[in-house]
Amino acid sequence: MKSFSLLLLPLLADAAVVGQRPEILYKRQLESLASQVVGKPLASTSKKTLKPELFAKTPQALREKVTWGPFKLTAANGTHSASGFVKLDKQSDMIGTLISGHCQECMVLSAEATIEDAKGTRLGLDHGIYVHHVISLDIGRAGVMPPAFAMGCNPLAGFNLSSMASGGGKAAGGHSHGMRRDTTVDEPKSSSPVAPKSTQPASSWASTLGSIFAPPKVSIFVGKGNEAQATLFAAPNTTVKSGYYIGKTDQIYASAEIVNYKTYDREVYLSLDYEYVPGNGKRPEGYMDVGMGAINIDACMNKFDLPDPPKNKSITYTSPDWYVMANGYLINLSPHMHDGAVNMKFFLNDKQVCKSDAIYGGDGGTVIDGKSWETITSYSLCKDPVRIRIGDKLKISSEYDLSRHRLRPMSKDHGMEAEAMALANFQFAIENGSLK
Repeated sequence: MKSFSLLLLPLLADAAVVGQRPEILYKRQLESLASQVVGKPLASTSKKTLKPELFAKTPQALREKVTWGPFKLTAANGTHSASGFVKLDKQSDMIGTLISGHCQECMVLSAEATIEDAKGTRLGLDHGIYVHHVISLDIGRAGVMPPAFAMGCNPLAGFNLSSMASGGGKAAGGHSHGMRRDTTVDEPKSSSPVAPKSTQPASSWASTLGSIFAPPKVSIFVGKGNEAQATLFAAPNTTVKSGYYIGKTDQIYASAEIVNYKTYDREVYLSLDYEYVPGNGKRPEGYMDVGMGAINIDACMNKFDLPDPPKNKSITYTSPDWYVMANGYLINLSPHMHDGAVNMKFFLNDKQVCKSDAIYGGDGGTVIDGKSWETITSYSLCKDPVRIRIGDKLKISSEYDLSRHRLRPMSKDHGMEAEAMALANFQFAIENGSLK
């Protein structure tokens, strides 16, 4: 998958259109998406009340698990849909629907989306299922502007929503659609930031970017890959209060891209397990809003140049500096890496603030053509919120070692391998009034 920055709402402006203001392009694409999200929401097939775990000590916290389905997956050797919202693998199937039955007027503290069978068992590689990604959008809630940008880049360049949705063709620079590229991607190197091509000061950039994220009101609720791990909108057991607020009239659109490695059709279900504070008719007080953000090793994120690690040795990819343009906290710093990755390190002003290791195995293991394949099922957590201020610098590094962990084989042609990837996801809790 290209990047969860493409989820940054999701997918930004079309670089093929020249001479257009990026905020106009961005709004048009989201408005086009919103026009496609119509019809009656799919009712849940089950709803269970559970005991809070991550936020057991939070007053008034509740927990629910809601399930929707069934959804059909085509056999690995069958004909798969050619399009869908953010379709990146030609051998995948897409889920896409409005859903109902989730909480409303609630402050969500954590949420985990999983693909399951009819009995509620999570489906992983041991069941012949690979979840490329799950994305859920909140239609009615404005997104929180991401706090950091690599200066010198057009942060909206290079994303082609129509190309992503079709699953065919190439976005700016070309995308492998799950296949490894024929050319070798050189290891990115840290360097001094280049001067912005625009002469606008940071405050003007912030103002322009802020206008992009105003209308229409659409934001990412949950965005995840194959790993079985909850998205945290708050840091447990700290004094930093934050959460994702779902309003009374907000609608949730759920989308997933799933690869079926079995040679027969399947039925699967989508579930959402979340902990929350009910609003009881009003928004819970004292909580900062959060929004999804990401830092990629490719600063400009507009070439779709994905890492192509060597087969026989370790390699570390390092991003350039990303500059902070708002005050607040980074919550739930977490990697999004593909199989072959070892770890990711996070830096604030060149000081390491967290290291997250890729965890393999569990239900994420199988055998393909006689060769063992284990996929990433989770990451070691970065539990503490990271305080950031305007002018700070953020950076990440990611280690890959294909001599220890193989890349994902494709479902139809096992000789082909999926791409590598390295970016850091986070929830950004923004202090009111810090970005003007």
